[in-house]
Amino acid sequence: MKFVTQDYYQILNVSPEASGEEVKRAYRTVRQSFRPDSMAVHSLYSQEETETISAKIDEAFQILSLLLQTFERLWHDHI
Repeated sequence: MKFVTQDYYQILNVSPEASGEEVKRAYRTVRQSFRPDSMAVHSLYSQEETETISAKIDEAFQILSLLLQTFERLWHDHI
């Protein structure tokens, strides 16, 4: 599985309707799968690819978390 996409939902394997908790849970699951010390990851990817994938996973989580926080803040301010 090569990470060519920039679709953050696809990277974390969540739907666009996912809640903050679902995004957090998905991030932990995906991040655990690509932890640097995993032998399965090292057998499939080079060290450089592993670092790139990890960075994309972290970026996806940061962006989606920020979007969800902003949305929730706007929603509560509107009510």
